[in-house]
Amino acid sequence: MSDPEGITVEEAILEAMPDSDPELPNQMFKVAHRHFTRYRRVGLIADLDKAISMAIKAIDLTPESHPQRTPRLLFMQTRELGVIEENIAVQREAVEVTPISNPKRVLFLANLAAPLTARHQILGKKEDLDEAIQICHDVIAQTDENSPQLLERLGNLSLALSERYDTHGDQNDLEEAIEVVKQAIEVTEEDSLERMAQLSNYANFLGDRYLRTGSIRDLEESIHIFEMVCDRIEDDEVYLDRHKCLSNFGIQLSRRYRRIGTVATASPRSPADSIEVELSRRIWWTIYCLDRIVSVCLGRPMAANDSDCCCALPLPLGDEEVDTLYSLEGTLDHDMNPRSALSGFLDLIGLCKVSGEVQSIQSPTEIRDLGTKVGQKRVMDLALGQEKSLDIWLKDLPEHLQSSESIMSAGSKSELSVQSLIIHDGTLVALYQTFARRKHSFSQRQTVENCVTAARSCINNSRHMRDFVPPSHYLALCVNYLTISGLVLLRMTNPESIREDTDLHLCIQLLGDLEVTWSGATRGKIIIEEVLRTFQDNQEGQQMNMDFQTLFQNPDLDLGNLDLSEGFFENFWGTFV
Repeated sequence: MSDPEGITVEEAILEAMPDSDPELPNQMFKVAHRHFTRYRRVGLIADLDKAISMAIKAIDLTPESHPQRTPRLLFMQTRELGVIEENIAVQREAVEVTPISNPKRVLFLANLAAPLTARHQILGKKEDLDEAIQICHDVIAQTDENSPQLLERLGNLSLALSERYDTHGDQNDLEEAIEVVKQAIEVTEEDSLERMAQLSNYANFLGDRYLRTGSIRDLEESIHIFEMVCDRIEDDEVYLDRHKCLSNFGIQLSRRYRRIGTVATASPRSPADSIEVELSRRIWWTIYCLDRIVSVCLGRPMAANDSDCCCALPLPLGDEEVDTLYSLEGTLDHDMNPRSALSGFLDLIGLCKVSGEVQSIQSPTEIRDLGTKVGQKRVMDLALGQEKSLDIWLKDLPEHLQSSESIMSAGSKSELSVQSLIIHDGTLVALYQTFARRKHSFSQRQTVENCVTAARSCINNSRHMRDFVPPSHYLALCVNYLTISGLVLLRMTNPESIREDTDLHLCIQLLGDLEVTWSGATRGKIIIEEVLRTFQDNQEGQQMNMDFQTLFQNPDLDLGNLDLSEGFFENFWGTFV
């Protein structure tokens, strides 16, 4: 149900309710939540005002003994931006005027972290969350290990680190959150509700790490902890929501089912069935990657939407290892090896997903949204997330697989590793070039410089393309990215030094080496040579734009006699300028 439909339905239900209906506060809060959700998506201040006013009415009608009163008060505390801003100013002033020697200063400092985190949740400013986390560190360092406030402060730090991981994807934050919540568990009493709350957070963090690393041990421990917590707390417990714990428990069980194909130990799959499921997953993701690569190469949407893809990832094992992985009961015998015969394929799957996301924000409708403030923020946030995902993807690779030269030095023969690096660099080029001419770049760094850097990396990682990327749809995409990288150097570097640019000449050489293997390389080589010749003849050539879609897709184009006069190059970056 869309936001307008959901709001209309909930408001109609509210209007039909008599004032004496005990469900009236609940319905008011549903309407408030609907408006706030749309505010987060669209950015209309009217929705925020409506959410605040409706939530206040709901709280006023909620009895103090009602279990939902506290969560609703917290909703208001963390959503009303004006209150948050005022709270930050007051707490910051209290910290500044209180001497360091005064023990109350630590309390004021601790109170400052909460509204900073709340403002981050509304505005998304990373510096707010960074400051809140640093404050939590400082406060814990000044808190006695026997202080009753230590538990709360450790818990706040672990949740803030987890939120930064969710928002920005740095695995170090997740690892630190896990270590901090372990400390919080240690300072709680055995079987207390406080311990159950920290254990619940710990189980959630383990589930997040499972999604990142694929470690089945983390998933199994998360399931075990949630089962214990759900058994301990009552349905009407106010301090800890059992229904939420049950929901999280179900999520982890669902992940295990998708991973190993068992519902419960009472009715396990046979080893043969488990192996069949595993092979089916490998086939499905192979087809997905093929479809995604072809889609990106042609610049056309893929038939399937990634959000509709619910097939579990295959296990990180070679085909011959799958048989030995399953016991007679059809469950996993041991944990997964971090790198195995299938790791390169899994890396490629993750990369294909991000490439699809980059392709999606290049659509005319997305680019048109950059003309509005709300749309600009939304698209820029998407682009920032994609940039971060690509950075994380590369950093998560073993060091010897992070460049083609290191792959060769290590004696690796991985075709997937070489072509994945080229696709990674090409995807970065595609992402940056979309925004290269915009005054307000999405990247924290210079977009044009980033685009050129990615293009040079793509060219240098293509040195071994001829030997390691067989004729296939993968080679077609790699040649496409290699050609575009050469054009980026022509388009975005100093034209006075372009004739001596070693990377550009390497690009032309590599395309020439690939002519025998892939006819598309001939087309790319001619295009770059003709553009280079035109730049040499016309010192104003850097002002020209290029319709490379026409050059690549028109089979009747006479590449040997290209007319590169001004006006022909009006769409070098497609329609996205």
